[in-house]
Amino acid sequence: MMELPGKPGRERRNMSKLFEQASDYFNRIPDGHKNAIHRPWSRSVDRVLRGMIERANNNGDRIINVGNGIYRAMPGDPVDQKEFHEYIGKEKSRAKSILLKVGSMEQAKRDSRDGEIPAVFHRKNNCEWLVTLQIDEFMKLYGKVMW
Repeated sequence: MMELPGKPGRERRNMSKLFEQASDYFNRIPDGHKNAIHRPWSRSVDRVLRGMIERANNNGDRIINVGNGIYRAMPGDPVDQKEFHEYIGKEKSRAKSILLKVGSMEQAKRDSRDGEIPAVFHRKNNCEWLVTLQIDEFMKLYGKVMW
């Protein structure tokens, strides 16, 4: 059995079983959109599988989850290429969104004076204003009230 540090016995066995099930899915990921497999029905297995796919893609694989399921996009196949570029576009959009949030908080930290709490205020059109704070600042303000 795979050893998972820091986890009690039952939880370790459950994690090992999730990893085993996700590995089974991962090993069955086919080449090409015509052979795509569906995502696991279990959210926990799906989460582990998505981590495996992310690691594989970071090492040069081309596994995507669009359209009819999960598959390895084949170079030269027009449908695979179209869906691969669609997938990459979505990933870039997610990354830009995260970088914008991180950059905004970094600017708030640079712009805040001594004793001020860095905060980012934002809203979508015609929606309520939202405020983003670092968790330690949030806990200083509201931690005693909530817990």
